[in-house]
Amino acid sequence: MTTTALRAATAVSLAALLTLSGCSLLPRIPDFGGGSSSGDESSGSGSDNGSDNTDDVEENPFLGHDVPDGFPSEVPIPDLEIYFSLTVTEDSWSINYKSDDLASDFAGIVDMYEGDGWETMMNNVSDDGALGLFQKDDYSVQVIGVADSETDFDGDGLSFTVVRNS
Repeated sequence: MTTTALRAATAVSLAALLTLSGCSLLPRIPDFGGGSSSGDESSGSGSDNGSDNTDDVEENPFLGHDVPDGFPSEVPIPDLEIYFSLTVTEDSWSINYKSDDLASDFAGIVDMYEGDGWETMMNNVSDDGALGLFQKDDYSVQVIGVADSETDFDGDGLSFTVVRNS
């Protein structure tokens, strides 16, 4: 993997992880219903301090909710609900999935990639999350699994970062 592709994969993975943990690097959408784009409420108790990032992600025009345009058909994807997706560059994509069972879904992903002839470069699972790195031909796929307590949506999450290396 080239250094540039590795840096891009790391940056996208970090952005996805920060987004899932509530530190969105993506621009906020203005709230025309009385709030502000910074998440501060101008009315009501303000007790949540704008911490409901689920709505922000679901309404953000920069994020999709299906497989991103240009996503390579050679890269297998799981049959899970997509939380959000993003075309980062013409050679890199990110898809975040909701997961019902992080350990089981991650094991299924490892089986899916290995069954399709991908080389497993890393496969680490713990109670708090999972990390997998797979390579085949011109593609690298990094999968980060984040346990429920670390995400802004209800349930576990899996972040896929796909980078074309050529």
